Amino acid sequence: MADVAVIGGSGLYKIDGLRGAREVSVKTPFGAPSDKIICGKLGGVEVAFLARHNRRHIYLPSEVPYRANISRSKN
Repeated sequence: MADVAVIGGSGLYKIDGLRGAREVSVKTPFGAPSDKIICGKLGGVEVAFLARHNRRHIYLPSEVPYRANISRSKN
C-alpha cells in the first residue's frame, strides 16, 4: 500500500530517485487500469504511479479507463 499515489501523463514514466521500483498488476471492479502501477520508495515514502494513457500512449482521452484508474484494487 502506497502513502502517495499519482496518476500522471507524459514524461513521468521514469522517476529520478525511485528506489526498489516494481510493476504491479491490479484488478478492480471496473477491470484493469490503463497500465501496470509502478511502486517504490521516493525520499523514504512509498509511492505508486499510474500512466493515465499507458506508457505506450494507447488510450485516447475518451478511451482512458477512468473508473478502473481511480478504483481501489481487489489485490
